[in-house]
Amino acid sequence: MYELEQFAKLLRNLPLTIVCSPIRPLQEYPYFTRTIPADSAVSLAAVEFLANQGFDRVGCVYVNDPYGIAFKDGVVAAAGILGISVRGG
Repeated sequence: MYELEQFAKLLRNLPLTIVCSPIRPLQEYPYFTRTIPADSAVSLAAVEFLANQGFDRVGCVYVNDPYGIAFKDGVVAAAGILGISVRGG
């Protein structure tokens, strides 16, 4: 029973969502799992949508913070695979 109580205390301190790099939370919260899609998955879906709409050139405007940079990097990578030219990346 003692182990269950300790585990319950750990869960109370567990963040429910996260949009930053997972490195720090993994050190602070060993039971953490990502609860929202990674930036790379979101950017891949956006670029796939643009490709399906027939775009071969797109612009990428982003905020210069960890989320924005990860999203931009994902857009540039996915666009390169799908043959889409990106400006602003």
